[in-house]
Amino acid sequence: MGQFFKVSLVLATLFSLASCDAPSGGRARSRTLANMSASSAPASGNNFSSSGTGTTTDTTSGSSGSSNLGAGYESCNLSSFKTVAAFSLAICQSTQDETKIKVKFANTDLTNATCFVPTYKSTDGSSIYVGQAQCSTHSANQVLDGTLVKNRPGYSQAIINGVMIMKQARLNDYFACMDAIPNFIANNCPANPSMCSSAAASFRDSVCSYFVSQGNYLDVKLK
Repeated sequence: MGQFFKVSLVLATLFSLASCDAPSGGRARSRTLANMSASSAPASGNNFSSSGTGTTTDTTSGSSGSSNLGAGYESCNLSSFKTVAAFSLAICQSTQDETKIKVKFANTDLTNATCFVPTYKSTDGSSIYVGQAQCSTHSANQVLDGTLVKNRPGYSQAIINGVMIMKQARLNDYFACMDAIPNFIANNCPANPSMCSSAAASFRDSVCSYFVSQGNYLDVKLK
């Protein structure tokens, strides 16, 4: 029962964010077809550079010493790892620039890139992506400096306070969930969306259920 409740809760969150946009505190509005290709995820980037491997000293509240991660990362703790089957990592967001992150991986994967999609997370736990994915391969204990890209049309004022993390091969499934309703309407009833709203919602439920069932992603609140 506990596992069923957990999966149901995740699905409810995905269904919420896949059906409507909630940018920067405004009233939720319907997603528009112009924001996303109907067939696949937006092209991903690679805005990462290495900060070194295994040499970073992290500090948290109550510890002694000082962080050597630089300005904006004074309270960053890169020893607190989040783990799924495909990867394990710790992540911090700069307090000076919302697009800047530092990531430390516990595992090596030089073949299949791990991707970071910037999101805005509302107080009810739902979220919406605000830009394209940035992806990188990595080695164990490697610390990467990353730059998130907020380039989704209409979301330049949205706050980046979360990130969806997954392998690059999972991006199409994620964005298919995010855009399930507008894609269904575009393909089936573009002239009269209200005529197939129920069918579009059922399609979204199916697509998002598949994404969740495959696992291997993290929905992280950064601040």
